[in-house]
Amino acid sequence: MAVFSRAYRHLMGVILCLVGFSLVGCNVIQVATYDPSSFQLMQQIDRSIDKLYLSMSAKPQDHRNYSQFASQYLDIQVQIRSLVRLQMFRKNNSETLKQSQILENLWQSGRQEHQSKGTLSNVIIRLRQSQYQRMLSTLMKGESLKPHQGA
Repeated sequence: MAVFSRAYRHLMGVILCLVGFSLVGCNVIQVATYDPSSFQLMQQIDRSIDKLYLSMSAKPQDHRNYSQFASQYLDIQVQIRSLVRLQMFRKNNSETLKQSQILENLWQSGRQEHQSKGTLSNVIIRLRQSQYQRMLSTLMKGESLKPHQGA
């Protein structure tokens, strides 16, 4: 009887370990569903930023004073803040919220840098265009991969 109980306990231990490992590997991660208004706002921000930097690069460097672009900077900042607030209210959306907040911080620091320097070089404009394009592409890609409601 002692042999049977020892084998039985060993078998039960193996079964419990297997069940435990299978439960650890089966975590369900909830993700927000696709939001068309968020995606459209991301596209709008992308276009606005692209327009700002294209209009800057079309001017000679000594005509790229911050004051000439201040209203565009402000309009884009309002759009980005709207995106952040929209993400705050979406359930299971922490990653997009974090990315939107990073975008907001990056935008504010870029705006402050232009304001303090007064002008931007072609190199900085290209760098910023590339930065924002990558960031917004990542945001839009992430949004588009979220499950669509009713799917």
